Amino acid sequence: YEHLLINRQNQIQVKLPYYHTISELHKGLALVSRENLNGCINEKGQEVIALQYKNINIWNEDDLLSVSNAENRAGILDREGKI
Repeated sequence: YEHLLINRQNQIQVKLPYYHTISELHKGLALVSRENLNGCINEKGQEVIALQYKNINIWNEDDLLSVSNAENRAGILDREGKI
């Protein structure tokens, strides 16, 4: 796999061969996955939330993320991955 982050002028910003899936950027974050683990990257392709969660949901209005791990333990993170 090789994914690309491109800007509005269709210029390649970052090549990302590591991830299986990458969502669209939303407020500077994209959800990424590899081997059934999820995390988030920023617009520079830097991993800001490590690939360690079973599920991640971005709450649009609050800039918070709900996460759960393989043991179904859940929590809330900010956009920098802090609890």
